[in-house]
Amino acid sequence: MNIAIQLAKDISRGVPGKNQKIINGLPLYQHTLNRLLKSQSIDKIFVSTESEQIASDAESLGVTILMRSGDIAHPDCVTEVVLQNSLETIKKEFNFVPNIVCVVFSNAPTFLPSRMDNAIGLLEQKSELDSVFSVCEYNMFTPIRARKIEKEGISVPFCNLEQFGDITNANRDNIGNCYFADLTIQVTRAHWIENIWDGPAPIRWMGNKSYAMKGGFGFDVDAEWQWAVIENWLNNNPI
Repeated sequence: MNIAIQLAKDISRGVPGKNQKIINGLPLYQHTLNRLLKSQSIDKIFVSTESEQIASDAESLGVTILMRSGDIAHPDCVTEVVLQNSLETIKKEFNFVPNIVCVVFSNAPTFLPSRMDNAIGLLEQKSELDSVFSVCEYNMFTPIRARKIEKEGISVPFCNLEQFGDITNANRDNIGNCYFADLTIQVTRAHWIENIWDGPAPIRWMGNKSYAMKGGFGFDVDAEWQWAVIENWLNNNPI
């Protein structure tokens, strides 16, 4: 069985209330959920939340609610703990263990249902893979240009630039394309959630061998300037 676990927390630190922000007449989390509901390969959808409002509205769409309580209802609870708790609850209350889990962030709606289905199909076909994650080519964010700010406002390279060889010419394309896991499509085997702390940081549920699904566009909303970008994408990619 293939399932999706959508994470829809009520309170967020970076952009307060982002999952419930209204865009084109719907809260952000519902844009994401509506795309999941169009999938042909997901057998059951769960929504993990501590919000009574989100729980009520999402349940009316025919999904199953995993109501957070205790420590996992805290806004600073890490994703790993929420995912592991969610899967344990599913196993205990519904008496099944899924094969594949789609991890879905409510603030990352920029995916097409058909693309999610393609990712699931790829993981089903290739037993050697741990997961399939969508990646975006963001060459403007190449690590050779990344900086961190130290004392008195002085900026220094964010990482050791020697690893990139000769970077005399700082053209951002010189070291090849720079890809980022955009966190819109995260399709993984249940094993990597059951044993999530065995996975490599920073995205432990990705496992050790993750197929990079190129193309598309996306990111999880983490700054105010991104709202206009998300709204534009949703307008141009209706379902």
